[in-house]
Amino acid sequence: MSSSSAASSRGAGHSSLVAVALGVGLGLALSHSDGAPKQGLTSLLVSAFLAASNFIPQEANHPLLMIPMACCLGLFLGLSVGAVYGLLGGVSFGGGGISVIAAKAGGDALPIFLFVTLVMLFHIAELAFVVFYHPDDVSFRSLMLSPVPYGGYSLAMIAAFAEYWLESMLFSSLSSSSASSSAASPTTKGPWIGGAVTLVGFVFGLLGWGLRAAALFTAQSNFTHLVAYFKVADHTLVTSGVYGLCRHPGYVGWFLWSVSTQVVLRNPICWVMYFYVSWRFFAGRIPPEEQTLLHFFGDAYMSYARRVPCGIPGISLLDS
Repeated sequence: MSSSSAASSRGAGHSSLVAVALGVGLGLALSHSDGAPKQGLTSLLVSAFLAASNFIPQEANHPLLMIPMACCLGLFLGLSVGAVYGLLGGVSFGGGGISVIAAKAGGDALPIFLFVTLVMLFHIAELAFVVFYHPDDVSFRSLMLSPVPYGGYSLAMIAAFAEYWLESMLFSSLSSSSASSSAASPTTKGPWIGGAVTLVGFVFGLLGWGLRAAALFTAQSNFTHLVAYFKVADHTLVTSGVYGLCRHPGYVGWFLWSVSTQVVLRNPICWVMYFYVSWRFFAGRIPPEEQTLLHFFGDAYMSYARRVPCGIPGISLLDS
């Protein structure tokens, strides 16, 4: 990489993190205004943002591109967190408060904003990792907004929004047709159960995101978004921290985060699709990556593989 390109990457990286912070602040402010985007408009805006990301070159690193994209991530996060706080503000966890929270989560608004929160946290953490540990490599790829070819990632996200709203309209229609026989209320069994599913999904989504982030920041410069096929001088085998729990905590975290987002939205079709596609993706990635790690570290990696499981069952050839 040329010195000018490295300098551009460094400038774009630090500026992007500032833009994220500014975006979060702006989003929080907008979420408490009368003109705050509702869940439907938020779904459309995030879908358009993700779709547009497919037309940006992965290697682009100009600050004039990185800053607005990073600001959008922060803006959507701030809007969603502010909306969640607005919906749950004043609700305590005692005295039936959890039931009220679950009932609110069973509505149309909270699942969308919790979903967007999980998605934006993921992308912001990916960017921050590259800025801190690979500052010369900061580019649009660092945002991980199009991690797979042919727009597959954005299509999956848009499909999640579409399934959620289609099923919401379907169930709303069914509910209205039976309203004459049973009046609906925020504490009826249906919304409470659906809300509980959403909250469980959000907790597991946070756990998956936390595991992924912990893996990145534990491995530091030893982890890259692209598989490394050549060992550099300072590349070491990391076996401590979350790497003592499983050999691929970054992938396990991503897998858990991915499928949990669909639990948040209560999307049965997309849940099956996300599970299958994610499993197939890692089934194609982990075995050749482990062969590369065996080439890099030899017996040290084999000994590590005997002690610590892969993390995603049925994928690694070293677990058999």
